[in-house]
Amino acid sequence: MKGSRWYLTVAIGLVALTVGAGFQNAETKRKDRPNVTVRGGALGSSVEVLGLLDAPLGTLLTLRGNMLAERPNRKGVDVERTFEVRQVDDRVLDRPIAIELTYRWNGETKVAPGEKLELIGYETGGFSGIAPAEMDWQGDARNLHDGPGMRQDYGWHFSIDFDVLQFDKLPARE
Repeated sequence: MKGSRWYLTVAIGLVALTVGAGFQNAETKRKDRPNVTVRGGALGSSVEVLGLLDAPLGTLLTLRGNMLAERPNRKGVDVERTFEVRQVDDRVLDRPIAIELTYRWNGETKVAPGEKLELIGYETGGFSGIAPAEMDWQGDARNLHDGPGMRQDYGWHFSIDFDVLQFDKLPARE
């Protein structure tokens, strides 16, 4: 009887370790993989992507708020323009949302940080940064070329911008 208890204790311990390792392994796998997988062609058709402003990407919106910054971006090539949204269409936000702007304003138009604006446009998005495949390629044995090296950028991510079609400066009191 004593021997069978020992075997039973060992067996229960091994089952617990195996189940625990399985849960730990499943948790690791879950972190490495996205929660939902979607085909790229489905985006914008059968899958609706919401932007930072809780509207589907590509929806015409009127924003009110103020310019936060206008500075050269990380690569020093373009200019990042950050806008603090306080109102979307007729809805006043509980908390402001910061969003990057893209626009084709003529070069003479200057907007100072803190300046209040009304913008008409839409949110758009796409992946940017360095894809995991490019990171893997750097150490891959098949990489025989001495290329220019890694681009200066940061992690692979989906970024959302607001594409401005028109803007108006607002009086400071609004």
